[in-house]
Amino acid sequence: MSSETNSFQAATDYDAWFDSPLGVACLTSETRLLASAGGELAGKSVVEIGCGTGRFLFAFTGAAGLAVGIDRDSAMLQVARQKAPPYSTARSFWLQGDVGAIPIVNDSFDLVFENTVLCSCPDPVPVLQEMVRVCKPGGTVLLGELNASAPWQLWRRLKARVGLG
Repeated sequence: MSSETNSFQAATDYDAWFDSPLGVACLTSETRLLASAGGELAGKSVVEIGCGTGRFLFAFTGAAGLAVGIDRDSAMLQVARQKAPPYSTARSFWLQGDVGAIPIVNDSFDLVFENTVLCSCPDPVPVLQEMVRVCKPGGTVLLGELNASAPWQLWRRLKARVGLG
């Protein structure tokens, strides 16, 4: 099996987790919080930094005029492109790129958001600077991060320590 096939399978497996009972609960809860903080999106331009397979972008931006997902992983973006929901009014685009050097011009989006990206960055400052750079004046930069002391994070660290993934 080629590494490209392995990467696509890993992205597909990652995406499938969101269809599990726990995945549905997490996605529902997190997108509800993002929607509450993001405000009215009808007709607005939205970009998700580190979009993965697009689950949050799709669930959160159905009324947006433009929805763009950026991720460095081409396999994740391939899954996202295949899953574009027919009910979305947004024009959707997928860009491969580094979140520390977003391939978008300044002041482009009404809402720039990320969900659990910063916690995996060795230095989140360049990512935050890029998010602010591509956000329109008066727009919103929205961060969705897990609290390091939250039970979910403690459980994930424990599982990783004992080798359960």
